[in-house]
Parts: sequence; structure tokens; C-alpha cells
Amino acid sequence: MLKKTQKLSERLLMFFILLFSTPIVHAQIEDEVIDMKDPITGKWGYASKVQNRKSPLKGIKKLAVNSFGNAGSNLLSKEDADAIDWVIPPLYDAVSPSFSEHLAGVEVGGRVGFIDIYNRFIIEPQFEPVKNLAGFNHGMAAVKVGEKFGYINMKGELVIDPVFDDADNFKDNWLATVKKDGKYGAIDFKGEVVVPCKYAVEAAMTTVPISNKLYRNASDSVQEAVKNLAYSDVIQKLQACEDEVGKRIADSLWIQPLVTSEIGTGDNKGIKDNYNRMIIPARFSNIDYDEENHLYVVSNAAKRYGVYTYNGCRLFHPLFDSISPFQNGISVVTVDSIEGTIDRTGWIDPSFMDDICNTGLEYDTNGNVVKASTLYRRILTIDPNHVMALNNLAIIDINNKDYNKGLKKLKLANKLAPDNELISENLHIAKKNRNNRRWNRITTGLEIAATVITLGATAYAIANGSTASASGMTSAASDLDAGGDMGGTSSSSSGGKVGGNTSSKASYANWSALDRAYGGYEDQLIRMKDSGNYDKQEVRNIQNKMKDIRAKILKQSGGSHQRAASPMESWNP
Repeated sequence: MLKKTQKLSERLLMFFILLFSTPIVHAQIEDEVIDMKDPITGKWGYASKVQNRKSPLKGIKKLAVNSFGNAGSNLLSKEDADAIDWVIPPLYDAVSPSFSEHLAGVEVGGRVGFIDIYNRFIIEPQFEPVKNLAGFNHGMAAVKVGEKFGYINMKGELVIDPVFDDADNFKDNWLATVKKDGKYGAIDFKGEVVVPCKYAVEAAMTTVPISNKLYRNASDSVQEAVKNLAYSDVIQKLQACEDEVGKRIADSLWIQPLVTSEIGTGDNKGIKDNYNRMIIPARFSNIDYDEENHLYVVSNAAKRYGVYTYNGCRLFHPLFDSISPFQNGISVVTVDSIEGTIDRTGWIDPSFMDDICNTGLEYDTNGNVVKASTLYRRILTIDPNHVMALNNLAIIDINNKDYNKGLKKLKLANKLAPDNELISENLHIAKKNRNNRRWNRITTGLEIAATVITLGATAYAIANGSTASASGMTSAASDLDAGGDMGGTSSSSSGGKVGGNTSSKASYANWSALDRAYGGYEDQLIRMKDSGNYDKQEVRNIQNKMKDIRAKILKQSGGSHQRAASPMESWNP
């Protein structure tokens, strides 16, 4: 007998938590990304170090990832590439390996500039391309001007004239390697040569014991001079510049003005900006810009709607059958006539996902597996870790004799919910008996809480100026440990009927997830109230959902937990 369940899309709920957590910790965000080449387009961007489980790059180390990207587009399908978690979309011809002092060097349109973690140009593209891009160190960066190298501050102003044939960034010892007339030497913070340019290779100057005495002495001398404030005037000017630029970067709500143009025709339209970046890929039939919310609403040939930020970060895949104009930052969307809400930050109403799941299950149990498959796949586009969709789609795949795909999904579902007996049983059946299979589709009445939360969400957060709170991430992870068991056991003596009992761990995970959902709605009302711009009926709808959630918490906890009503629940706008 088929069994059903519904799942609270906690990973998507975490988008909301991520996007409104303050303050921003820039260094923390910058440490969560690596340079990455899109294997389809050949362009570079920055991807999350932790990829979602559907990503083809999941578990691949950095060096392997870059080789993977360089190996060519034939290794990945377009669908596979779309599953990569990008923090900064692949828009560039080259990028520096990492962010340094909050900036990264990028090449676009034959010029090098410097972006922040929000993909905004802090220093306009204006310098010549170089072999090895880098960020900043000690407030300066080496750049190529014409045929020569010099150094700029964080405003893009030259502070050491471009007189060198080649140059590297300053190291922690306050020296920088430079090259003149084919020979290597070193300069200090004022641009003065402190190690003559006489070495054929840099290593002979810096590391070979018998030849690096001049460099070692210069390093000691300059570091001592820094301690004695001999370079204080230079350092103070650089620090003042860094402080000024730092304030600009910290303003995560700053929208960089862009001049854009639509390119392409028919179903292959896109948007290019004045920096020659394809901020919207040329694969859409229609593109509309929402000036108030700084968003692009796109639709493809299948008339599915998606959302991008003004500078190219994708918030939602083309997934929705319809989308209303954003009002107060919120839009009403539909999937298969199921209505839900999204907002301009990338948050999606978790109950919307549940409704889509339940509709897919209705199709599934009534034998319409084509429609069920379509809905399951659309769910997995938003949440690759949706256990119910993975399990049920796996059964459809295997019944359609697509054994490898089905087994892969079952293995993933089993990893996400290792204590669930039904998924374990399905996986066992798939491995042991390919002929006579009796499947257990997951039962309704129990929401699978605390899906593995990946840093793919960080991409959305960064695009809109926020980051994850440590407490939010820790809470979700602990709930996963507590609530991996989705409950339910099969009965061999009752024609495959499933009992409705669940473990205390699963029950705890259920109502604790609802508790966080309640907090998400509370925060949404607070934002609406603070803005002074809201729809009264929308407020009432949210308040009703909050009341329903409190009732569910009380019921699912067996009366052991009662969620106190928020003042926002009784707010009368």
C-alpha cells in the first residue's frame, strides 16, 4: 500500500533566517567561497565551498573542481551545471583565487577591476589583464597599467608608479617582489628598491639559503622600520582609504547603478550590463525589471517564471506557472494551480512546498505518474534535499526501469534520513530484488524536519546583503541529529498498511521546526510594520497561519510545548 508524508522545507525557511541576520561578517562570507569555472559557459565566478547534494561538484576538492571546469563542457549537462551553488554567478573571464581584504580581482571585457562579496565593482574595470589575479594585501594591489606594473590603494588610485615589468602583491613581511629588465628584486612600502633586481628567478632571492641574505636582511629591516613607525604616513593614508571603502562595502543595501541592454531574440533573450557582464543569461522569452525591488522577473519558452537580482544572482529557477507583481517585497506565485508566496530576498513560504508535495502525492496515488514526476522534480529544483520527493521520484524512476537514477535518489534520501525505516526498506528492495518490488511511498501526517542546510542559501543571502547567524545554523544541525527518524513501520500481516506511530525524536523535530516557522512569520510581520507599507489582508493571513502553527505545536508535542503568542499575532494594522 502506498504511504504518504509531507515535509516542511526547512532549508528554504533558513533562507529567511539567513537574509535577515545581522550584522554582516564579511570575512566569514568570503571564507565560504572558492573560485569556480562554469563548465558550460567557461566563465568564472565564486561558488559555495559546501555544495548542495544535487550539485555535480558536491564533495570535489578545490583543485579538482578547477580541473573539472577546465576539462570542457561535455562533462556536464546544462541541468547539472544549473545545480551548482553560485555565490557570485559566473560572469567573468578570470577571477582571483579568493577574496583578500574584502576584494577580489576580476577580468571582464578585457579589463581588470575589483568586486566585493556582493558582486559590486568597488574599483571599476580599467587595468590590463594579468596572468595571476589577486585581491589586496596591506591595503595595496599590484596592477598592470599599459605595459608596466604599479600599485593602487582600495580607491583604485595609484600609490606606487607603474615602472616595473612585473610585480606581485605585498607579502606579510611588507616586501613585494618586482621585476625589471628580466631580473627579480624587492621593494618596500614606499616603492623603494630594497633588494636589487639582479636575480634570474624569484626563489633565488627569497628562499635559497646561499643567495637570499639580502632579502632576509631587507625583510628584517623593513619590519623593524614598520614597528618604529618609519612608514606611518604611508600606512595611515592606506588605512584611511581602507576605512572609507570598508564603510561602502558594509552598506549591503547599496545598489550599484548599472546601464543594461537586452540582447538576443525570441526565446534566447538576456541582459548585458555596462561592464560587459551577461547578468541574465540569453535563454528567456521575456524579461521584466522591477525597479522598486531591483529584481528581474524572467520567463522561458515553457512559460515558467523565475527571479534574478539586479546584478545577476538567481533567486529562483524558472519554476512558477505564474507570478504576481511584488508588493511590499512579496509576490504570489503558482505551481500547478497551487498558490504560495515568495519574497524579494529569496524566501519561500514553507507551506507552499508542502502543498506542492501533497498534490504530487495525489497524482501519484491516482496513477498519474507523469504529473507526479513533474511536481517532484520542480520541488527538487528548489530543494535538492527534499526527502519525500527524492524517495517517491526514485520509485517512479525504477518502475520506469531507470534503475540507476532511482537508486541514486534512494541512496541520497537514505543519507538525509538514515533512521527512516521506510526509505531503508525501499533501498534494500532496490538493491536485492529488481523484479518483485513492493514500494513504500512515505506517509502523510509527519513533516520531515531539519533537512541538511547547504551554503547554496548563502548565495541568496549575499545577493541581498546578509548572512547566516551561527545560532541558526547550529540549531538546524542539532535538529537534524534529533529528527532524522520520520517514523512509521510497515506491517507484514496487514497488506502493507503502515502504522502512524512516530519516535519522540521525530516528534520533537516536527514541532521545533514549526516553532522556527512561527518565528519566520513573526519577523515578516515586523518588517511589514516597520516599513509602514503593508496589505491588511496579507497581515491577517499571516496571523492566521501563526495561530495554526501554535495549535500544531501543542498537538504534535503532546501538550508538552506551548508556543507563546507573539504580540504581532494580535497586531491590528
